[in-house]
Amino acid sequence: ITVEMLREGSSAWELVDTCMSCPRTYPAVAAVGGSIWIFGGFNGSEVEASVEKFDPKTATWSVAPRMTVPRYGGSAVCMLDTTPVFQ
Repeated sequence: ITVEMLREGSSAWELVDTCMSCPRTYPAVAAVGGSIWIFGGFNGSEVEASVEKFDPKTATWSVAPRMTVPRYGGSAVCMLDTTPVFQ
């Protein structure tokens, strides 16, 4: 999985050197508290319950607590202090 970032005020895309811990398609994604959160997805053989957080200031990924139910093809939204993930 690769990530490219366009920083505010820049006219060039920047390739991020770090990757998520597992490749996935169809995750739910939400911007929460200045970070981008990736929820679930399909890794090519099974549906994921894993959650990862990308910090654009440091261009790093970190693993967050897993969801209780694996999901893919869902939606996520940031609402004040919660982030529901739907499928």
